[in-house]
Amino acid sequence: MDWNAFLKEAWMPLAISAFCLLYGLRVLTSKDVKIIKRDLENKVFKDKDSYCKYAAILLFVISVASLIMSFMLMWNSIVATVFIMTAFVVVTILWKRMEAKYGPL
Repeated sequence: MDWNAFLKEAWMPLAISAFCLLYGLRVLTSKDVKIIKRDLENKVFKDKDSYCKYAAILLFVISVASLIMSFMLMWNSIVATVFIMTAFVVVTILWKRMEAKYGPL
């Protein structure tokens, strides 16, 4: 399969991967919670730095999962869809744990 056919199939997961990677880097470097959620701007956090660090890690996980999905699309689209849905469920569960551990009081 050539490069154009790959981009035709996998442009959306690649774009999501790039977006999540850049967004995670922005959260990690700025440590600003209003980037994540605007309603958290004036709240007191248990540990604001750890909250931003863990949120960035979870965004990186979604970025890698989306990148893997883009390559799995060349093999089997159903398996790729199940993979990304599983990744989103796992990240959602981990995000809820992060909110409970480091989130606002």
